[in-house]
Amino acid sequence: MSAPRRDQGGKPEPGGQPGHYGTEPLGLDDLFALADSVATARAEDVLPRAPAPPPIPPPPIPPPPRPTATRPTARAHVPVRDLEVGELRAFCAAATLGSIAEAARAMGVSQPAMSKRMRALEHVAGANLFERSSRGVTLTPAGVQLYSAARRLLRSADSVQALISSPPTAPVRIAASPTVAELRLPQVLGQLAATEQGLSTELISANSGLVRELVRDGRSDLGIASVDPYALYSDGLEQWIVWRDELVVAVPSGHPWEQHEEIPAQEFAQAEILQRDPWSNSSRVVNATLERQGLERAAPEPVVGSSATVLALAQARGRPALISMMAARANPEQQLELRRVDGLRFGLDYALVWVGTMLDLRPEVQTVAGHILHTPFARPRAGAPDGTEPGSPAGEPQALITAAAPAGPLAGLPDADLPLTPGVPQGVWGQSSQLG
Repeated sequence: MSAPRRDQGGKPEPGGQPGHYGTEPLGLDDLFALADSVATARAEDVLPRAPAPPPIPPPPIPPPPRPTATRPTARAHVPVRDLEVGELRAFCAAATLGSIAEAARAMGVSQPAMSKRMRALEHVAGANLFERSSRGVTLTPAGVQLYSAARRLLRSADSVQALISSPPTAPVRIAASPTVAELRLPQVLGQLAATEQGLSTELISANSGLVRELVRDGRSDLGIASVDPYALYSDGLEQWIVWRDELVVAVPSGHPWEQHEEIPAQEFAQAEILQRDPWSNSSRVVNATLERQGLERAAPEPVVGSSATVLALAQARGRPALISMMAARANPEQQLELRRVDGLRFGLDYALVWVGTMLDLRPEVQTVAGHILHTPFARPRAGAPDGTEPGSPAGEPQALITAAAPAGPLAGLPDADLPLTPGVPQGVWGQSSQLG
């Protein structure tokens, strides 16, 4: 029987079967270590082990893409600079004439300079625009496209150039008293249009008070208004007398006043007379003239419409009407006798009015104003040998133009609307001696 083995420390080393030790007793530390090993071995035998998680499969590897044939993309042409209008104009000239030399001659440049310009244009466009040959040039497909677009652009450029060279001006706006607007200004502006190309005008018909207001507020460039001699104007407008007119009485056939050479002032003041504008300067002139004679005028019957309407109603109703000489002569178809009031003259002065000095007005306005100030508009009132008014149809009965060229007390009356010398103050010509 062999002796039990010991380790180098002199302690007995376990040997033989498990649980059996040598004759040397174990220390306390050895006992605790042996107990821990036994407990661990029993726990591993009793407790089940947790299953291992399943392995995560690797992601699938996509198959390599199939090779496909690809075309190289064309690079877009980037112009080195913008095209100039002069280049496009030269290009269109060469395309139209079919020759660079002819285009150079038409544009007043040398042929080398024109050829250089066309080469520069092709460089900017990034394409050949011409097919060149000994017979001239023709457009390539790229040149055809550019030619069409260039023509549209040049038309717009020409419009802009024309606008800069002669910018459109606002029309000259003229406000005028109804009688002047209806009977004089259309003729005046027609004459002006025949000599001044491109000059446009607008005509506004309004009572004289409103005419001055429109000009003062800048809503009209010029105005033609009757002058109220009894008003103290403080609107700051400049004015020149340009026409003279007179209010007369249109007497229908069969009326008692037809027998008078001049209507008695008292009868005239008490009569209800047709009148177009009882609130106008015309009425103020008549009323003031009667008041100076100690007479009070009866309220006239207003008529809505034109002077021709007043004359037509006078004949239809058999009642006298107060009308201007200018309007009476413009409506000779009404068979009416014209009469004055005994010892009284109802004169009207029409003035051209504007704001500021004449030189401050637009050139177009100055043109219109100068034409109005210096053009004679009255036609002769002397009858022709055959008894017709100058300008009337030959052989027309004198009775049809009685209103235009009245006999009797008005036969020697000078033209009421004869233009006066610009700048000469006129006022009311209420004395019969002034009529001659």
